[in-house]
Amino acid sequence: MGIEKIEIRIRNAGQGEIAEIKKSAEKEIKRIEDEINSDALRAYQQIKEKRKQELFLIPKRIVSGAIMEKKRRIEEKKMGVVDNVFAIAKEKILSMNEDDKKKILKNLAEEGKKQVRKPVVYADKKYADLINANANNIGDFGVVIESEDKTLSIDNTLNNVMKRLEPDLKPRLAKVLFGEN
Repeated sequence: MGIEKIEIRIRNAGQGEIAEIKKSAEKEIKRIEDEINSDALRAYQQIKEKRKQELFLIPKRIVSGAIMEKKRRIEEKKMGVVDNVFAIAKEKILSMNEDDKKKILKNLAEEGKKQVRKPVVYADKKYADLINANANNIGDFGVVIESEDKTLSIDNTLNNVMKRLEPDLKPRLAKVLFGEN
């Protein structure tokens, strides 16, 4: 009977150790579950806060985009007005009387002659007689000055003069019309 008692003691001790290990394992599982739950709650709170911030910014982005679009459209309209002023100026020049056209053509020719050695002045057939220039199919009001050897040409037609003046005049005109830089 000594062996049976030893066996019973070992079994009882083993049962105690099993219960201790089981209790320790359950405690560790509980600790891990609590840690996981805590991490999950923290992650949830972070996601919730980030989403809250994003939702706060959405209306600001929409308003900012609308303001930028409004400014773009206003600038587009202003540039349309400025472009229209250039078109009106061209129309006024073209509708001037012959004496005024003659003065403008002479000024354009004289300005171009200063830059060319042995200049030859050409004007469109419609305007050549106004300043005694060689008639040519220029297709625009103004003059073209060429050197006698045709190595240099100055285009002082209305459209080209306006194109050259636009970069300087547009900002100045916008300032006058709209009070801006």
